[in-house]
Amino acid sequence: MQHSHQVKQATIAALLLCSASSAYAQTVAPDLSGLWSVSRYQPALKPSDSSAIPLTAEGKTLYAANQSALKSKTSAADLTASRCLPQGVPRSLLSPYPYSLYQSPTQITFLHESNRAFRLIAMTDKHADPANWDPSFMGEGIAHWEQDTLVIETTNFNDKTFLDDTGLPHSDQLRVTERLRLQNKGAQLEDTITIEDPVVFTRAWTASLSFKRRAGIQIITDSICGEARRDVSDIPGAKAFR
Repeated sequence: MQHSHQVKQATIAALLLCSASSAYAQTVAPDLSGLWSVSRYQPALKPSDSSAIPLTAEGKTLYAANQSALKSKTSAADLTASRCLPQGVPRSLLSPYPYSLYQSPTQITFLHESNRAFRLIAMTDKHADPANWDPSFMGEGIAHWEQDTLVIETTNFNDKTFLDDTGLPHSDQLRVTERLRLQNKGAQLEDTITIEDPVVFTRAWTASLSFKRRAGIQIITDSICGEARRDVSDIPGAKAFR
């Protein structure tokens, strides 16, 4: 009888251990760390469903003004380019120049080769108090895991950047939600990006970017605009990069 009781206890303990191990395996986050660059350069951020960008009347006016200024090629047309400032989110991700992604249990870090921009994203469920955090080019991001997907929500932007290289505008009410997930056995990283800005857009809309893992290269830490930079001709579409 005692032997039967011991066997039963051992069986229960084994089941609990197996259950705990299974639960742990389900909560272990995939490692997104590495060096990445866009699979294909595209100057324009486009809705994934091929619909038109849902611009408000004010958004259309701002977009037209930005495109006109870019066409004029004056130094004031694109301040982030002429002054080597961070290009914001998601525009910094469109660049054919690579970025390093570092992952830890408490923080996600993006280090972009272009203009030496960086993002520090806290693994938390609460944004910093905007009263103590000035609006910035790259915004203030927080992140959490949803199974194998890293969800990043970034707010508190200034209104001094474009969303893409065509001059797509945003206001200081911009909210960007990214869902990052590894694909192709870790060789690719998909970023599904939802844009919300009630000043510029009539509704939230979603775009998608794909990045490929880069091996054998390093971030050039002194690469800034106006200087000779990395050859990106191996990136499809990058010949159109200005």
